[in-house]
This record gives sequence, structure tokens and C-alpha cells, in this order.
Amino acid sequence: MTAIVIEPSGDFLATEVLRARGARQRARGLLTRPPLEPGQSLWIEDLRGGALIHTFGMRYPIDIAFCDKQWRVLYVIRGMRPMRFSRWVRRARHVLELPAGTLGPLVQPGRQLRVTER
Repeated sequence: MTAIVIEPSGDFLATEVLRARGARQRARGLLTRPPLEPGQSLWIEDLRGGALIHTFGMRYPIDIAFCDKQWRVLYVIRGMRPMRFSRWVRRARHVLELPAGTLGPLVQPGRQLRVTER
């Protein structure tokens, strides 16, 4: 199972990561899924040149971390409510969607994350 680790502390950000790889999976995102539980995340991967996220059709807020190709955090949104658009984040290659309240003070722009298999 895939997990996301905060460097250099080694703390787990997510221990159960769902992956959205293809265009259809990325477009669906968390729509029609039950709310994420603590420790879960949706990883939207292989984006090209940037990304934005929306929460239209969702019924609960989420935390979002936009990362570059090397998993350095570029931009963070905490508690993004339903019916919102994020800003466009240039160079974003990976987006993590997490339960609201997951991204604590350790996850800031510039922080390094790591993907690992558990």
C-alpha cells in the first residue's frame, strides 16, 4: 500500500492512498465517493504543467497539497469548502486531497514529501 511521508520528520501524512491516474479518474476525483477517513488521501498524479482543483458537487471540505515533480510542496489549501475553485498552480505534477484538518503546520510550501510503499 502506498503512503505519503513528510520529510525530514518521517511523519506519515497519509497511510492509505487512492490513486487517480487516467483522465477519467482525475476528472472524477472525490466526487461520488464517501468522505475520506483520517489517514486516507487521493493522489492525482501525472499532471502536466499545472493544476487546479474544484469542489463542485462535494458535500464536505478537504485539505489540498499541490506538489512539483520531486514532491516539493508548492501550494497548500486547508479546509477548502464545497463549491469552490482553487487557483491555478504552475508546475504542479501531483495533487493530494486529504480530509479537512489533515495538513498541520509541518506541511507548508517548500516542504519535501516522499511516496513510499508500506
